[in-house]
Amino acid sequence: MDRALLKPSESNAYPERTLAEFLKTAEAFAQPPWELLKAQHWLEELCRRNKDRIVQPPPELYFVFHPDLEFMAALQLEDKEVEVAEPPAAPPQPREIRVVRPTKKAKMKRPAAAEPPPRQALEGVPLLRLP
Repeated sequence: MDRALLKPSESNAYPERTLAEFLKTAEAFAQPPWELLKAQHWLEELCRRNKDRIVQPPPELYFVFHPDLEFMAALQLEDKEVEVAEPPAAPPQPREIRVVRPTKKAKMKRPAAAEPPPRQALEGVPLLRLP
């Protein structure tokens, strides 16, 4: 694999509305109570890079181009002993599983409404009877 062949693919440009929304969000981040200035700077930088079509270089793939890997590839691995995990002593035994359905809850009934206490006539005030 040649390092020169690896390059990042070009990203899609954000629509103008998306850029405007990102910039509004960046402005909101800088306002109290948040005052997240790093977040504001990051969003504004993201918008600027997208507008100018700047692509960041990809991270170094050190695990692919590590110099020791070429050495490891030259070794003949057929001569090496490889440890293999032993299979388990016995397969797991089947178990009986019972499904118990929950019982219905007993419904609580409200007690019957008690009769209101009888009205007592005030002394000296005649009772009015309606026809």
